[in-house]
Amino acid sequence: MGYMHPVQLSSIDTNLLVVLDALLQEGHVGRASKRVALSPSATSHALARLRELLGDELLVRAGRQLVLTPRAIALAPQVRQLMEQMERILRPAESFHPAKLEHTFRVLTTDHIEFVLLRPLDRFLTDEAPRVILHNRPMVPDAVEELRGGRADLAFGVFTDLPDDISSQELFKDRFVTLVREGHPVLARPLTLKRFAELDHVLVAPRGTATSRMDLLLAERNLKRRVVRTLGSFLSAPFFVAQSDHAVTLSARIADALAPLLGLRVLEPPIAYEYTLTQIWHRRWDADPAHAWLRQLTARVASGLPALRPKAAKLP
Repeated sequence: MGYMHPVQLSSIDTNLLVVLDALLQEGHVGRASKRVALSPSATSHALARLRELLGDELLVRAGRQLVLTPRAIALAPQVRQLMEQMERILRPAESFHPAKLEHTFRVLTTDHIEFVLLRPLDRFLTDEAPRVILHNRPMVPDAVEELRGGRADLAFGVFTDLPDDISSQELFKDRFVTLVREGHPVLARPLTLKRFAELDHVLVAPRGTATSRMDLLLAERNLKRRVVRTLGSFLSAPFFVAQSDHAVTLSARIADALAPLLGLRVLEPPIAYEYTLTQIWHRRWDADPAHAWLRQLTARVASGLPALRPKAAKLP
């Protein structure tokens, strides 16, 4: 058997397949032309091209009628199946219904986001998509690579200088406040930059970094604070502060919730800093209905969060 050269699909007008299907189904040029909305002459021209391409007459005269050749009879079910597959591929996506969605979303986040945003989000997820699973993982330094590699669907946090293949959406704002216990010696005098830097600080580093934004802000002023404890959790830090003379600078939203429970004072740090929390994802998910729904729901919940309270009064 001789070698058969592969067909170069790029050199073939695939619209011919549509005409071929109509001709094989109808067995008649006139009826086939109406089926594909072509003129009879254009359909006859397409038949001539198909005969040349396939090396077979396909339809031949039998008296006043046309009949299919054996090759055409064999091709008819294959071409029909191919047309049905193409129709399924090109058919518009079905309407999306969150209540029917069964999916696990993998999310990179911090306990700050879990506490502030994902707690209220949970109620909406339960009501609107009870079969959805949200699998939260701790934030990692290479979050972008996790998204690119498909190991995470979304990441929540503070992000800068994102690459072009990563999409983002701002969710809510927060700002730094400082927590100390009631009766802490620092409360006796105004909290200057120098006194702030000299405090025994708790550093929260969920990504395992040795410094935070506050350290960078102090460095710009030629100051360095004394960090005595480094933790991976924003929520555990206030408990450390409540039983010591340590201080921690973290989210005002967390501070407002936990300070009254733990007997802590909320202070304005000498350097004000407000930041924006963002959700990011890889661009391949931009148009995915399920992914877009979760992002829109998250943004809706974020828009309903309470506004940041006014800044606390300065120490006398």
